[in-house]
Amino acid sequence: MPDFLERILSLFFKEDEYRELIKKYQFYLNSTPEPKVSSLKFSNGKKQKIVEVNRSWIDFSITFAKNNLPQKKFVEFLFYLGESAVSIGELNAAQDVYLMLKQISEKNAAFENIAAYSMLALGDIYSRQALWQMSEDYIFKANKLFSKQKDLKGCARCENLLGTIYGDKGNILRAKNHFEKSLSFLNPTKDIGLIGMLEMNLGILCNIQNNYDLAYTYFQRAVLKFEKLNDFRRIAELKHNLGMMFSHKGEYQMAIKEFDAGILICLNKGLKPILVLSYLSKAFVYIQLNDYSLARAYADNSLKLSFLINDRLSIADNYKIKGIIERNLNNYQDAEDYLLTSLRLNTELDNIMNIAESAFELTLLYNEIGKTKKAKVYQKMALDNFKAMDAVEMIKKAQEAL
Repeated sequence: MPDFLERILSLFFKEDEYRELIKKYQFYLNSTPEPKVSSLKFSNGKKQKIVEVNRSWIDFSITFAKNNLPQKKFVEFLFYLGESAVSIGELNAAQDVYLMLKQISEKNAAFENIAAYSMLALGDIYSRQALWQMSEDYIFKANKLFSKQKDLKGCARCENLLGTIYGDKGNILRAKNHFEKSLSFLNPTKDIGLIGMLEMNLGILCNIQNNYDLAYTYFQRAVLKFEKLNDFRRIAELKHNLGMMFSHKGEYQMAIKEFDAGILICLNKGLKPILVLSYLSKAFVYIQLNDYSLARAYADNSLKLSFLINDRLSIADNYKIKGIIERNLNNYQDAEDYLLTSLRLNTELDNIMNIAESAFELTLLYNEIGKTKKAKVYQKMALDNFKAMDAVEMIKKAQEAL
C-alpha cells in the first residue's frame, strides 16, 4: 500500500481495521499485472511504453471507506484522498474522487460548501492538464457558491487559481489582478499558507518580467510561511521557483542548488508534478553549461513523468528543450521537428509565453541554417507574444536574434 494512503487510512481507522484491507487485497494486487499505456514520445522515432501508476489501492480504499464510515466521515476521507492524489500527480484518481464528492454534496444542502470546494478542486485538476475552459467553468461555479456562503477564503482560492491559469497562459496583467484580488479577501494572521502561495505566485510574475529583486523578496516571504507550516509541497515549489530565478539571471550553480533541494523533497514525498518541472529546468541549465548528455537525461526523465501525469504544458515545453539540445548538436532536422511540435502544442494550449519561446528558438534555428525568410516570420511571432507579456529582456533578445 502506498505510504500516503496508509497515512490517510490511519486517520479514520484503527490499524487492525485497515490491515484487514491490506490482507484482503494484497494477493490480488500482487498477481495482477500493472496496465500499460502507449505514449507518443518523440524520441529517436520510437514509441515508448510508460507504466501507468497502479490505482487499485486507491479504488479498493474508497470502497472500504464507503462501506465502513458514516457519510460525514466518508466525505472527509475523500477530501484528504483527493488532495493527496493531486499532490503526487494522480490526476485521474483525484478527478474521480472530486466528482464523487460533488455528486454526494449536491444531493445534500448541508454539504453545499463541500460542493464548492469539490468544484474548485476539479478546476485545479483541469488547469493542470491545460483544459482551460473546463477549468474556468468549475472555478466560476465554485466562486458563485463561495460568494453565496460568504466564504471569503474560498473566494480567495478561486481568484488565486484564476491568476495561476492566466500566468500559465502568459497573461501577466490579468494574473496579477487576480492574485491581488485574492489577497484582498484574506486575513494576514489566519490565512498564512494561502498568503504564502500568493506571494510565491507574485514572485513568479516578477521573475517572468525580470524584476529579480522583487521576485526574491516575495519568495523569501513565502518560504518563511511554508517552513512555519511544515508545508513540504510548497517548499519544493518555492525551491523550484528560486532555481528558475537564478537560471534567468545566469547564476547556474545557484540554480542547480535550489533545484536539487526541491528535487530531494519531491522524491521523498512523491511530488511528481513539481519533479517534472525541476527535471526540465535542470535540463535547460545543463544546456547553458554545454553539457548536452546531462541535459538530455533530465529532459527524458521529465518527459516520462509528464506523460504519466498528463501534464500537457510540460510535454510541450519538453519538446522545446529537446529542440534546443538538437540545435546545439547540429541535428537540425530533429531540432526543427521538436520545435515545430512544441509550437503546435503550445498554440493548441493557448500558452502565450511558451508560444513566444518556441517561436524564438525557431528564429535562432532558421537563422543558423540560412533560412532567413522563415526566421523573420518566427521572429515576429516571438516579438508579438513577448510584447504581450511585457517580457523586456526577451523582447530585446528576440530583436537581436537576426
